[in-house]
Amino acid sequence: MVLAAGALAFPPGNAGDTVADNVLGQPDFIHNVANIPDAASLNTVNDMSHVAIDKNRHVYVADANNNRILGYASISALTNGQPATLVIGQPDFFSTTSNQGGAPSANTLSQPAGLAVDSVNNLYVADSSNNRVLVYLTPFTKNAGVPGSGDSTADVVIGQGGDFTAAGCNPPGTPDAETLCNPKGLTLDPSDNLWVADQNNHRVLEYYSPLFNSAANFVIGQPDFLHSNCNQGGGASQSTLCNPTSVAADSHSNIYVTDSSNNRVLEYNTPLSSNNQIANHVWGQSGFTSGFCTVSQTGLCTPTGVGLDASNNLYIADAGNQRILEYKETTNPPSNLTADLVFGQRTSFTTRTCNSGDVPGTTDPVTYAIRGMSSSTVLHWSRRIPTTIEF
Repeated sequence: MVLAAGALAFPPGNAGDTVADNVLGQPDFIHNVANIPDAASLNTVNDMSHVAIDKNRHVYVADANNNRILGYASISALTNGQPATLVIGQPDFFSTTSNQGGAPSANTLSQPAGLAVDSVNNLYVADSSNNRVLVYLTPFTKNAGVPGSGDSTADVVIGQGGDFTAAGCNPPGTPDAETLCNPKGLTLDPSDNLWVADQNNHRVLEYYSPLFNSAANFVIGQPDFLHSNCNQGGGASQSTLCNPTSVAADSHSNIYVTDSSNNRVLEYNTPLSSNNQIANHVWGQSGFTSGFCTVSQTGLCTPTGVGLDASNNLYIADAGNQRILEYKETTNPPSNLTADLVFGQRTSFTTRTCNSGDVPGTTDPVTYAIRGMSSSTVLHWSRRIPTTIEF
């Protein structure tokens, strides 16, 4: 996801460091337990793609285990432990049941994951366990002449043939251009084309804007829409994927994918010309045919999230190494494959201990910086990553 520069306006923290300045989902930096559900709590925010900010400064968080999306009306007014002002997927802030205890509908969610917003503030949600993507027209704003806008009911469904009550993986069983199986990450490119990391089909799909139908136009990671094997049934290569979990686009429409089980992030130069597009760059591995889990300034281990700021600097949630890495970029297409900054491991590129080996509550907040990838916390770094709150 790429957001406009200056999108954040939290109270000033210590600028230019790797210490978190604000927290959502917990009252402070030293707590991390799952919630008693209300408007100020969270239960599992898995990676940076599970947070989105629209152009009107509304914040959305995918609260996966509570089967809901929380909306915060103003990023400028956020404080530690801030309560949400909008809930999507549940009838109120105190309910948490998958699909509200019944069948899926336009008002329910089950294990929501990746979020994205387009240029006109529509919200896109990867409703993972319902094997679909839902689109909500400007949830915070009722627009005259736009039916369905300004509420918490989904207006478009992708992956289930237009049926809000269906939830099967690849219905009726074979993947095609209109099916999904456990979608995770989402992004909108600068042209508002939708990209979906379709994890269990080991592929990434592109849907042209506007979404007149739910059929994808391009597939990455598979030779066509009818195949779904990890690494196409073989080993890692320049054209394969295995459990992609997140996708992002930079300002030039280059596409980045976390290829989690291959312990790498792949980049595809724009424009795509055909299905089964080959990747142009790889992070985390020395080449396109290796897939080792390593901890170093150039290595990755089970990356789960990827994002970019307005300067096209790249951020990777390196979950297996309990850290987030920043790669500063100055070229198009990108060329920097060595991390410049590490979050969550103090200043070390060679350690991977959860909370840097400290007990929560005994040390400074930098030791908790990585918790947002695996617990009930969303963190913010003041002006270190000036256009994202995706941790």
